[in-house]
Amino acid sequence: MKSRKFTCAACGGTVSSHTGPGRKMLYLRGAPSFDVPNEFDIPECDTCHEQYLSPEIEAALLPILQEEFVQWQSQHLGTIVSHLTSRHALSKAQLAGICGITPSHLSHLLNPASSSDSKASITLLRLFECFMACPGEVERHIGGKDFDIFSLFPCDVSSWSLPGDNLPPGQMRVPRNNLWNDRHELPSIQLAANDRTRSG
Repeated sequence: MKSRKFTCAACGGTVSSHTGPGRKMLYLRGAPSFDVPNEFDIPECDTCHEQYLSPEIEAALLPILQEEFVQWQSQHLGTIVSHLTSRHALSKAQLAGICGITPSHLSHLLNPASSSDSKASITLLRLFECFMACPGEVERHIGGKDFDIFSLFPCDVSSWSLPGDNLPPGQMRVPRNNLWNDRHELPSIQLAANDRTRSG
């Protein structure tokens, strides 16, 4: 059904029915945009190409994009899981445990039967991607080691000093009270005597 024409609120041009190939739509931030079916009608300005999605159009488009997302997710995760299990000599069940999910959940994500039970959060996708980029973090989980904040910084812990200390140029200072503040956030860490370093 063709949508009626109306005036674009953005540029004053004419908004009319648009179908055809080459159109993409973002489904989830952090994932790629997916193809809109050729026959799907979305009102679009002929001048500035602003799209007008009514609640009815969004409701009809959502399951289409979700199905495309699930298929992309299956391929994307499949590549990562294959690399991680090979690189670290892990089973899929062990990898699922490291990521905090059950083996059956991972199986659903890799072999989707339907989009309703096979959608991962973007946070879980990013976790897999981070493990792909950080082999040492996977090894830490395999070894059952606690997280060590000092391992994030390429320096000798003995060189860390308290505010107010007379630090040589280039050494680091951390807050005197605690490494974590009341909101459990990492404090900012600054190089001591930066101005003196530059001037010297």
